[in-house]
Amino acid sequence: MISPFLRGSCRFLRTAWLGLLPLTGCQRLPFAPPPLVATGAVETQPPPAPAVREVARGSVLAVGDIMMHGMVLRSAAQHDAVDAEGESTNHGGFDALFAPVSELIGSVDLAFGNLETPVAPNRGVPMPRISDNAPVFNAPVVLLESLHDLGFDVLSFANNHSYDQQRVGLEESLEHMAASPMVDIGAGLDCDAAWAPRIVHAGPIAVGFIGATELYNYHLNGGEQETCVATLDIPRALAEAKAAREAGAEVVVVSVHWGTEYAPEPEERIVRRARRLIDGGVDIVLGHHPHVIQPVELYDALDGRVGVIAYSLGNFVSNQSAWFRRDIHRRVAGDPRDGLALRFDLVRRDFGGGVVRTTVADLEAVPLWTTNNSRRRKRDQPVVIRPHLTQALLDEAQARLAAARAADDAKAIAEAGAAVAWLEDRLQGVRERVGPGLVR
Repeated sequence: MISPFLRGSCRFLRTAWLGLLPLTGCQRLPFAPPPLVATGAVETQPPPAPAVREVARGSVLAVGDIMMHGMVLRSAAQHDAVDAEGESTNHGGFDALFAPVSELIGSVDLAFGNLETPVAPNRGVPMPRISDNAPVFNAPVVLLESLHDLGFDVLSFANNHSYDQQRVGLEESLEHMAASPMVDIGAGLDCDAAWAPRIVHAGPIAVGFIGATELYNYHLNGGEQETCVATLDIPRALAEAKAAREAGAEVVVVSVHWGTEYAPEPEERIVRRARRLIDGGVDIVLGHHPHVIQPVELYDALDGRVGVIAYSLGNFVSNQSAWFRRDIHRRVAGDPRDGLALRFDLVRRDFGGGVVRTTVADLEAVPLWTTNNSRRRKRDQPVVIRPHLTQALLDEAQARLAAARAADDAKAIAEAGAAVAWLEDRLQGVRERVGPGLVR
């Protein structure tokens, strides 16, 4: 019999594993099961839009001095390939000369180099040499064709060899560049044209390029309305950078020929001038002329931007340090055969609220090394001068060492091992010179 106290209600015993159970004799109250939930797809809200959105991206690569010493020209000519009609199939051999770096140059949307030679085979008149260390350069038109096919888009004529073939040689060079798909900077038929920024595109990103030099072997600039090479003037450079922005450039690059030859560090005057360019609105400064690598600086501009300053990219190709012996000479003796390919992305981002900015991202300094047999070849052997990725040379040496060890070849082990040790040291030297975090 149920107690009146318990009638119409129920007391429960709590158990750890069954939850709540009615006590003995307790009446169960009517119970409504919970509604069933559908097991199919559940409608969800779309994720919120990202706070910062990447709108566009383009890739850029810059190298230093493209120098046409006599041995470099001979190396190309001796590797010319002709067809049955006698026509060159590899741009007079220049394609062979640049073959080891073709994949690197062709991997980006926009490539830049300092062309340290006139291209004036028809009307050029060589200037007298000012010293044994200052050769007078000239190059055939097929060089431009090869550089374009390689992937170059912008070349600077503002350097100390601009007038090697006198003013008529510079004028002819500009004519050949005008007929090329590439763009030249730093020189023109008058000084306004020499200074005028060129707007080119890295993918969808508009980039303004300006070129200038501090140095001349032969200073043949005349009046403002005559053939002219832009001589670096910071206020003029900043005015042209502003004009480039107004013309649609999202990023402004200034190429400058400056500094002391073979100096591993820029002098303080150069550092101050480079930082003034960045503070004044330039985004990237590309330096060349010292023929050796100098540091790459990430400089915090006054307005909060981060500017990139490559004080010297070294040589892209040359005949300098042809006598260098890695097994005998100190590391520094081979520095003119080092170069840098500075690779980076330009990224346009939408920050919301109408704020859109384009900045540098994924910056990387790729070490280059020019191989050169001109001083060690036998008399009947062709000259072989080639720019290479230093890491690729190290990879090849490591593969040779592994094969030599597998074959138990003591001589080959010693030779390959020495090459591996030297190339590792070469790369370490570049890392120390360039600065932390930029050389993989």
